[in-house]
Amino acid sequence: MKKKIIAHLAKVSFLKNSPDGPVIFLEIIIGIILSVISVVIFADIAKDVLEQETRVLDEALSQTVYAWRNPGLTEFMVFISLLGADIIVFAGGLFTIFLTWKKHKREAILFVTVLIIGLLINIILKVIFQRPRPDMDPIMDLSSSYSFPSGHAMNAFIFYSVMSYFVYHFTHNKVLSGVVTVLSLLLVLLIGLSRIYLGVHYPSDVLAGFIAGFFVFITAIVLIRSITFRNIVGMVRREEKKLRK
Repeated sequence: MKKKIIAHLAKVSFLKNSPDGPVIFLEIIIGIILSVISVVIFADIAKDVLEQETRVLDEALSQTVYAWRNPGLTEFMVFISLLGADIIVFAGGLFTIFLTWKKHKREAILFVTVLIIGLLINIILKVIFQRPRPDMDPIMDLSSSYSFPSGHAMNAFIFYSVMSYFVYHFTHNKVLSGVVTVLSLLLVLLIGLSRIYLGVHYPSDVLAGFIAGFFVFITAIVLIRSITFRNIVGMVRREEKKLRK
């Protein structure tokens, strides 16, 4: 037991010799904490949904959004909704090709993997909870599929968050990254709102979709930073071995 503790401490000892180590280590810890928090929040929402505790608030908020309906806004919301599904597939494919063309194959694989994992998790969650779609006044008929959590909200959060992350990863331009992040956040919120407006999701579906998307995104970042952390550990150890010789 003592040897194991010493071995773990040895892995952290490199922090003194690496300028990036402490930051990456802190990012990993914060990421893990946020992942756990998102799971707890999602579980709490899911519990309330299963016990019908969100029904009254869901219907009240939905009716409030329905009151905004008019032909022009409906066309806009249909378009915005497409940005959370069909456009993601098209744009995701183009971005993957672009990354591969620029010889960023690892990032391309990561990008596709995260999107696929998010899609699979959403499908699994829908099958688990099997919540029927709203039947109050839907503009679209999606009654053959399940409602909780919103796939558009979840996948949009993952896609646009990852895109924002890659903008910073490749440019390190804080101003550009900030602008892209804010625009992505606004777009994600609009996509979630459009699903409520169109009558195909309850507000709790959308909120749960955002949180599930956040979990997938932040967990992916933790894994990325953990790989970087491991590489730095290996590099420092190799340097230390050279100095001992």
